[in-house]
Amino acid sequence: DAPAVVSLLLRISVTSSINLCNNELTDYGADLLMTVLDANDCIEAIATAGNHCQAAILVRENDTRLNVWACLYPSHTVHFEYQTDFDDAGIMYFLGTHGRTRPYQNPCKSGQVLVSSSEGKVKQQYAAVVGRERQGCAIYYKQHTWFCIDFGSGRSVAPSAYTLRHGREDGTDALRNWELQGSTDGKAWTTIKTHEADPGLTGAWSTCTWLLDANPSVPKGYQMLRVRKTGLNSSGKEHMHLGGFEVYGDF
Repeated sequence: DAPAVVSLLLRISVTSSINLCNNELTDYGADLLMTVLDANDCIEAIATAGNHCQAAILVRENDTRLNVWACLYPSHTVHFEYQTDFDDAGIMYFLGTHGRTRPYQNPCKSGQVLVSSSEGKVKQQYAAVVGRERQGCAIYYKQHTWFCIDFGSGRSVAPSAYTLRHGREDGTDALRNWELQGSTDGKAWTTIKTHEADPGLTGAWSTCTWLLDANPSVPKGYQMLRVRKTGLNSSGKEHMHLGGFEVYGDF
């Protein structure tokens, strides 16, 4: 039987290779299992294997030994360059594949990002906003609605391009007037790009990518990005439909 555990989250600064209890950290691209003697040793341990830096710590009840499972996340800034719409070179795809080490899973469903909306709710169906399948989310009959992607504390994105997918199986109700915004705290928002009468999304599940200018005042980028509707859609309605989001730049 699996041991009873309580879970803690800890970020380990990754700088150099080290042996922990005779378990070498090797084999970049695979999950790693390390065993350390106690919590203090674990917190002080500095190790590296490629770009590994985030660890989930499982503490066994009545046992001072810890199992440390390291995931693939960059300990330094990594640049993602746009190639084609919804390619495998974007940040959302990277998160969905745990650093390209696993089959893709929607990063919202796996807990890598949090998707929320102006409705004030967090719903599982919002996962379609960052998905790659032809599924959509909608908010009806309201002005200035938005969907927000939160990459999590300690992460940031300085975007250089982003891609959207229309969230309907026909070409109606496509976005025409909206803004891409970024925030470091979820309170103050910076407009990264303004779209006015933008015809980029034109058909069923259509996609389009827009290049973005760097913001020197926010060199490390934003923890959160959101798509905020500012006007009527292609059908002259307030409905907001979205069925996919990808972003490129420095992560």
